[in-house]
Amino acid sequence: MSRGGGLAGLMLVFLSACAASPAPPAATGDAVRPAAERGEILAVALADADRARERGDLTALKRSLAIIRRLRARPLDDEARAERAEWDALVPDDAPPVRGRALGPGYHRGTIGGARDRTFEQIFLSGKKSVVSLATPDGSPLALRITGGSGKRICGERAPKAICKWTPIFTQRHVIEIANPGRSRVSYYLVID
Repeated sequence: MSRGGGLAGLMLVFLSACAASPAPPAATGDAVRPAAERGEILAVALADADRARERGDLTALKRSLAIIRRLRARPLDDEARAERAEWDALVPDDAPPVRGRALGPGYHRGTIGGARDRTFEQIFLSGKKSVVSLATPDGSPLALRITGGSGKRICGERAPKAICKWTPIFTQRHVIEIANPGRSRVSYYLVID
């Protein structure tokens, strides 16, 4: 193979890898934010899909569903399963199956009333990076708090898009709490990865 052909092939491999990699860092004001975590990307894609369905924007719904499908996200509750079935019926998956990780991130879809909270329990494995992300379709801020098995607070965030990342020292059950400090009811997507 000629040197030019080898370089062109190498560039093609590099460009393919870049296209499959996560988004580059996003500038926020003067600071540069690191690339988003998979769970954060999924939480935002779920909220975007919800908004697109409400507006009847099938093009935007198709874009969001492509991300959700590529991440192999699985609904963890009946409400999320029903909604996902509705989205899939509106925008059938025409992409060929791909190989990869057997289990992708899971997610809950729910609503929470004003001045209310909701808790979930989840076991996280020691030494494995853990990510919990929360997003709301309408941009309403919710509080996300993670507490370890000993009651020690691991993470606390409050935003329309909140993310908690940590690596547990021990395999144990954690408590995930979502709180709505506002007065109105808010829909949310909670992603566990």
